[in-house]
Amino acid sequence: MRKSRNLSPQIFKRYKTLSLVKEGFLTLSKASEELELSYRHTHRLFYRLLRAGMNPETLLYKRTHPSWNRLSEEEREKVIEVFDSYPEINNYHLSEVLEETLERSLSPSTIRSILIESGRYRPQKKKRRARKRFERKSFGELIQMDTSEHLWLPALGKRTFLVAMEDDYSRELLVVRIFSSDTTWNNLCVIREAVERYGIFSSLYTDNDSMFKFIRKGFSMHFEYRSDLEKIQTQINRALLELGILLIHHEPFQPQCKGKIERLFSFMQNRLFYPLKDVKDLFEANEILEEWREWYNKKHIHSITGLKPSDRHHPSSFKPLPKRINLDDVFCFKDIRILKKDNTFNYQNKTYQITNQTHRFSWNKAKITLHILPERCIRAFYQGKFIQEFPYKV
Repeated sequence: MRKSRNLSPQIFKRYKTLSLVKEGFLTLSKASEELELSYRHTHRLFYRLLRAGMNPETLLYKRTHPSWNRLSEEEREKVIEVFDSYPEINNYHLSEVLEETLERSLSPSTIRSILIESGRYRPQKKKRRARKRFERKSFGELIQMDTSEHLWLPALGKRTFLVAMEDDYSRELLVVRIFSSDTTWNNLCVIREAVERYGIFSSLYTDNDSMFKFIRKGFSMHFEYRSDLEKIQTQINRALLELGILLIHHEPFQPQCKGKIERLFSFMQNRLFYPLKDVKDLFEANEILEEWREWYNKKHIHSITGLKPSDRHHPSSFKPLPKRINLDDVFCFKDIRILKKDNTFNYQNKTYQITNQTHRFSWNKAKITLHILPERCIRAFYQGKFIQEFPYKV
């Protein structure tokens, strides 16, 4: 198939089907049934393709005669004349004026085509829709979370990632940490710190990053796209659901939806420049950030609320963490493994063996769930019961 402009799926299907006819794999009769066309029209398309040397662009419809409802040149000139008399009105208004002048109705799209041909068309600037401010009614009802990639540590000589969580009602900065990379594990650690410090909040508001929402990339004709892909859980979404926290995403390509935390990042870039100017160590930087967070929450008066964030803790939607919940088994990576005959399983090119025989003597073909905590351990569970723990280093 020679290179050509982008073809519609219908033209591409016709080209592939007629190519099979040329190679002798299909008859014209079968091809007409496959394409849902008459035999005569399929025959016409096939020989048109042959005469053009199998160029698929010949299958495109090319008009050789004017449309039956095309305006005459006198009428088109009248449209341009009326437009020159009312240059500020839009196409919809112009169609109403022309209906009285020409005694026939013209669609705005027809007027637009005439103006484009004459070089008079000026697309209107889209008015930016004003965003409505929103604010939740209690502390912990909605938490905004985002990452800012910036030169937070100038002495380090490279950009780092600041992950922050801000309460929508009080504007309290729950957690703020600087990392060398923006990973799922780092974000899980930040959310865990917020839960340990304040309790379980109601909902988390994030962007559409793939660590929060499953995203299919690389469209392929061999992939079946289905609506249930939206139900695929990420590790962060799974951890939040286990705590009863709702994960909310804003509309793609609209960072204005998280205006509160975006303004906070701008504020922090100005205020933290000098405290972090000569810092090269991430541990030291996070200590400075923690001190600054305490100042921000207890002494800074917010320009919108007129209060300190710590003064708006009531009413509160935070719930205490139940004692039965082990956060190590929530904020982790979970994976499934089937045990072999020798009670072993593989993970990250390493072999681990189950030696605990309390629940079963042989673990052959048993399905276990792994709770992976990077740089710490792997915890193995069978039917919801803890079996064994293994040291794990990345």
